[in-house]
Amino acid sequence: MLLGVDVGGTFTDAALLDGDRLITAKAPSTPDDQSEGVIAAVRVALDRAGAEPDAVERFVHGMTVGTNALLEGRVARTALFATDGFTDLEELGRQARAELYRLCAGHPPPLVPPELRVAVPERTGPDGVLRELDEEALRRSVADLPADLESAAVCLLWGFRHPDHERRVA
Repeated sequence: MLLGVDVGGTFTDAALLDGDRLITAKAPSTPDDQSEGVIAAVRVALDRAGAEPDAVERFVHGMTVGTNALLEGRVARTALFATDGFTDLEELGRQARAELYRLCAGHPPPLVPPELRVAVPERTGPDGVLRELDEEALRRSVADLPADLESAAVCLLWGFRHPDHERRVA
């Protein structure tokens, strides 16, 4: 069986595919603890299918509530730790835009303003470390961050394959 859940602002929806049978369920979203709404919707879907949780082969989770927060600008004040030389990628974006040749096209504001981006002195490639993490230089950069931060994101090149530097930064 395949199970998908999406957390929205009002309801949490679940869809369970059992062979050629589609079972849907809905539960109120629980903003204080999103897991409660997810579990409630999953329980309803499994009950309707007459199935146990162990029968689920794949689980997919979506967060419409997260997308809505981004679109509405309701985001935490966040510091971004990125590999040195790559801190501005989020703002640069891609060339895929509707009006490629419109010189005065507007751009959305960046999620992380430049003053909250930290260039992490390190470099990792697909085969491993190319430049060791300079923890002392990183500490000096962190000291310059404001005290009112609400969260931090660590996004280093090839961190998914070689996570040691990301773990040390965190």
